[in-house]
Formats: sequence, C-alpha cells, structure tokens
Amino acid sequence: MKSNDDKHRYSSSGRQAPFATICAEVLDRILTSFEYPKRDFDFTAYDVYLPFTLVNHHWYAVANRRLYLHVASGEAEDAEILLDTLRTRPDLAGTVRSINFGTLYFYREETENHAAIIRLCHNLVALKLNGWNGFTQAPLVEAARDAHTLKSISINPYPINAYGISVADDGGMFCSSLELLRMMHMWPGIEEVVIHPYALGTEYHDGSMAASESDSNGESDDEPGSTHGEWKRQRREVRAKLKAKRKERRHMLAERRQFDQTTDWSNVTPCLRDVQFNDISDSLDNTFLRRFATMAPNLQHFRVDMILYSALHALDGLGLCLRTWCHSLRTLRMSMLWSQYQPTVGDAELASINDAVSELTALQVLSVSDVLVLPGTFRRCVAPIEYIHYPGSAEHTLELVDVLSSPDVLPTLRVFRSFHKDPCAELQKLQTVLLARNALVNPQSWHPCDDPRDRHMYGPSEPNYYDDNSESDIFGGEDGDGDGFDESNFSE
Repeated sequence: MKSNDDKHRYSSSGRQAPFATICAEVLDRILTSFEYPKRDFDFTAYDVYLPFTLVNHHWYAVANRRLYLHVASGEAEDAEILLDTLRTRPDLAGTVRSINFGTLYFYREETENHAAIIRLCHNLVALKLNGWNGFTQAPLVEAARDAHTLKSISINPYPINAYGISVADDGGMFCSSLELLRMMHMWPGIEEVVIHPYALGTEYHDGSMAASESDSNGESDDEPGSTHGEWKRQRREVRAKLKAKRKERRHMLAERRQFDQTTDWSNVTPCLRDVQFNDISDSLDNTFLRRFATMAPNLQHFRVDMILYSALHALDGLGLCLRTWCHSLRTLRMSMLWSQYQPTVGDAELASINDAVSELTALQVLSVSDVLVLPGTFRRCVAPIEYIHYPGSAEHTLELVDVLSSPDVLPTLRVFRSFHKDPCAELQKLQTVLLARNALVNPQSWHPCDDPRDRHMYGPSEPNYYDDNSESDIFGGEDGDGDGFDESNFSE
C-alpha cells in the first residue's frame, strides 16, 4: 500500500508522474527561471516559489531552499520574525546567500536583529544595508566584518524612505574609509563593493583625544562652589564614563595602526572586480587610494563621484590606481561635482590622471570631463573604447572635433555622450563628425556607465550565489558543508 507521499507522485492512472521525482539539482535550476530582478528598495520575498512548495515533499525541499536563498527585511517586525525563523531552523540559515536590509525609523532592536541575522547566515554571499541605528551599529559592523564568504556588499546610510530626509536623520557613518579596507581584508572572495554618500568617514590619528581628556579632569573653573553633592556625583560619573570611552578609543586606534603596519596588503582581494564610490570625497585621500590599489590590482570597473576641491588632494592616489589597473580596467567613471575649474595643458595637478587614462589598454567605457582628461589625450588612447561620456567646454568640444575627425583615433567608438547647458555650434560639428563614423550621439538609452544594473558586457552579473562548486555547496556533495538537500530537514 502506497504512503501518502507516494500518492502525490502517481497520477490517477497509477503511473508515476515524471515531474514528481525530478532530481533536486535539475529542479532547482528550473525554478531559477522564475526569478525576476528586484529594485534596490524592494524588500518583498520571492513568493513566486510558494506554489511549488505545495506539489509534494520533494518539491517542497527544493522550493523552500530557493525561497530562502534571498531574504530581505524593510520593517522591524519582519526582521524579528526572520531572526526567530533562522534561529529555530539553522538549516535555512545555511541556505541564505543574499540579504537586503532596510529601515524606516532606525530602531535599535531592528539594527541588533540585522546583526544577529548576518551572524547566523554563515554562507552569506551578497549583503545590502540601507540605514541603521547609529547607537547600535557596532555589532552590525562586526557582523559584516566576520562574514568571510562575502562577494558583494552595498552600504547606504539612508533609510528606505529617504526622499527629503537630511543627513542628520540617517544612522551616521558606517565606518571609516581605512576601516573598510581592513574589513575587505577579511573578505578574500569579495568581487563588488558599492558605497553610497556619507557611508564612510575619515579616520584621524592625532592628539585631540588626549587633549580633550586632560581638559575634562577635575572640576571646571565656572562650577559654583555651592553645588549640591548629588549633582557633583553624577557629573563625576559622566566624566568617568567619557574617560573610559576615550581610553577605549585610543586603544582601538592603536590596535588599528599596529594592524596596518604589520599586515601585508598586497593582492589581498584578488577577486575584486567592481567598485563604486558615490560622493565620498573626504574619505578618498591618497593614503586610502594607495592601499586600495595594492589590495586590488585586478579591478575591472571603477566608478567614483567626488567634489572637485576635495579630489584635488587625492589625484596622486587616483593616478596610482589607474596605472595599477592599466591592463585590467574596462569601465572608468570619474565625476567631479560642482566643478568650475578650467584645466590647462600644463596643469601639474591633473597631468597624472590625464596620462594614466591614455595608458589604459583594456578600457571599453569611459566617463570623464575635460577637467580630468584633455581632448588631445584621445589621440594617444590605444584601448578599445566603445562608450564615452565627456562633458566639456565649447573650446574643448571644438578641439575634440579635430581629434575625432581622424578615423585612426578611437576606431571602436560606438556611442558618444556629452552635456551642454545650451546647444552650441561646436556640438553640432561634433555630431556631424561622429555620425560620419556611424557612432550614436546622445542616444536615449544605453547607459552602461551610469546604471550598474544595465551594464551588460560592461560589468559583472549578479554574484555567484553557489560559489564555484554549486553541486557540493547547495546539494550536499562530497565537499559540501552538510547543508545539502536533506529532505529530512524539511519535515512538515
């Protein structure tokens, strides 16, 4: 006599339904076709898999793992429920590969729950953070640092209802720029890093902490002598706590300096291919950029938005980065915000960037302004550049007309974009030259340099959630970690 589970696998004629016992690996790959791309602030579950969990016990095991492959939470209640589920079902926690966390109101408990969830998911590959409580962010930073299997991370201090919210309303800086590099040292397989505005701070090593501590010792000069004893006691307690925090911070900074000095930073993130820094100018100093170039010598896609006057202090580091990536970089976007600077041919501050761009050999997508790259530089470019976004002055546009009139300059160019406040005769001449070369000029679509989700060949696809050995990782092969498709883990 057939069991209840066997009955689900047989048709009414008594023959076994062919789809009922399809192997787990094949079934899982079939279910992937039902996935759809999500927007950044979409925190809903992939409920498209729910119907498949009702077919039979075998399908339930496969569909349920696919359901928990990507998890998200945009509300405090959802985070609490998810944490309770993963604590009671460690097999599901081992399934999670992608996490997308957001917040509405920066609740302390919500940030603490986010940190706890990350720690439970020991096979985490992709992590997106959108807002956190600044008073409890330390456990969140520690949890992210300890996620050694990460391949992709996106850090955004703004909440999911960020429209109209000022900087003071966000959760504060996630960490310093140098601390980010220390965290990346713990992620040997990291492939993609996206940092949004105000997510990183600057790390200072000076005597300001010691000075502030010495000023806080003893009573202040303007303190009245007739102050009540209770008020004095409370004041001493506050000062003692502040002194302990300062001492702890000095100890932490000393440990960081020692780590920086004793660590070999050479090629510690060999898999890193894609980096995007959105308006974090104050954090991109030469110290950061030099270490970053040492850590990631094989970068393929680099996007950075900077305020010009802050960027002028980081040009040496940027030049070093470009020379390090001269044979690997395929996408380069360097945007200078609020720039009124007019470069000249002999400008020493920008010469390193201008020369480094001409030495890139694998570049396909370039987005820079004439502040960084002069039109004459394109004559020396040997890279197979297909897409260029090049805002410039009328004078430099006219010079660019002469440069691109030669078919030997940028022969692979397919799309050219420029930006001018008002149409000018120079731009019309440039359009005529480019159209004669069968290149598109300011098309309505095709923005591989602007939208990371529309890169196609110009950027990596989504992170490999299965690692290089999908069968052993997910389905419990010989090299698996025990989190395979064991249907006994999914007993109803």
